[in-house]
Amino acid sequence: MNKLKKLFIFTLITGFAYSVNAQTGSANATLAVVANATIITPISVTQTTPMEFGSIATSGAGGTVVLSTASVLSSTGSAQHGMNGATASAAVIAVAGEAGEAFKLEVSQATALTTLTGTGTKTMTLSAFTASYNGGASASVGTGGSGTINNAIPVGGTVNVQLGATLTTVTNQAVGAYVGAITVLVSYE
Repeated sequence: MNKLKKLFIFTLITGFAYSVNAQTGSANATLAVVANATIITPISVTQTTPMEFGSIATSGAGGTVVLSTASVLSSTGSAQHGMNGATASAAVIAVAGEAGEAFKLEVSQATALTTLTGTGTKTMTLSAFTASYNGGASASVGTGGSGTINNAIPVGGTVNVQLGATLTTVTNQAVGAYVGAITVLVSYE
């Protein structure tokens, strides 16, 4: 029993000594962590050219008129484009911001043109939006919901985006001047 008592006392003293040695070192350490931030040019968007389908004639069952990003029209069904010598043009918007930063462009697909004159159906829908950057290749912006196209702000801080779309006419489309707004959102990624 005496040996057991001595072993217990020895263990207790050894543990106490180890504990004292461990506590004589520093229990705390400090470090100054550097924090940085960079403010970049805010992104902005402005319309430079409105979307213009020109004059369209319809007879019977309606149809579609497609406006490309290069301002070229094509039509299907009973919709005939290019009446009265009216000129078509893709919408052009200028996106400005920090050069080299990636951004995304979203176009609301729920867009309608309406008229307050005439009899019959007084709305036409816009859909199948396309976009091209600085006159480059055209790409779909999506269908249903919002479509997104990604790009980067070039050196100089501004990029022109051309928007095209498909305009759908229906049976008994009312005669009149139609107008609507396309919701475009640009944001940094």
